[in-house]
Amino acid sequence: GKEKEQLLVELANSHSKFTAQAEEYEQRLSAEREMFESHMQAELSRQKEALENSFAAEKSDIEARAEEACAAEVKKLLDVLQEEKDTSKGFEDELESLRRDKEETATAMETVRSELQASY
Repeated sequence: GKEKEQLLVELANSHSKFTAQAEEYEQRLSAEREMFESHMQAELSRQKEALENSFAAEKSDIEARAEEACAAEVKKLLDVLQEEKDTSKGFEDELESLRRDKEETATAMETVRSELQASY
């Protein structure tokens, strides 16, 4: 009976030692899992921020290029418009000159007609 009792005591001691070790492992595992998760969380946040910065830089680069392209297009259109204006002005000057020539010719013809009538 004494041996049996001794065995039961040893068994109980072993059991509580194993239980304590198991709890210790469980706690260590839990702490490592938390560390790993917070490390992964930090890494993900870092990558997300890097991607957002990269995206923002790309976006502003695209916007800048679009603005430049628009400005260039507007300048081209303004140049064309100026050319049209200059051409139009040229035509108007030409027309004005023709009108003056016509008036001068009409005046000259009137003078000739008057002189001819006076000579008869």
